[in-house]
Amino acid sequence: MLSRARFSSMTGLLSTADIATRYDVDESTARLWCKQRKFPNAKRVGRDWIVPESDLANFVKPPMGRPPKPETEAPAKATRKKKGK
Repeated sequence: MLSRARFSSMTGLLSTADIATRYDVDESTARLWCKQRKFPNAKRVGRDWIVPESDLANFVKPPMGRPPKPETEAPAKATRKKKGK
């Protein structure tokens, strides 16, 4: 029986677990990248994805965390009318 890593190196196909290990991220992050089409030739197999190793050649790992807010001028605060008696 072939191990998972040996099988993927022989076929040139990687699972999301292989991608997660290679880029030191969680497997759910690797699935999200596939869903976002970061790997153009990725194929869905059930819940998992199979990615050709050639798709990783041009892949650049996106920065982790929330993207910074755009620096735009803050809108003026609206003043509320006070309730009168």
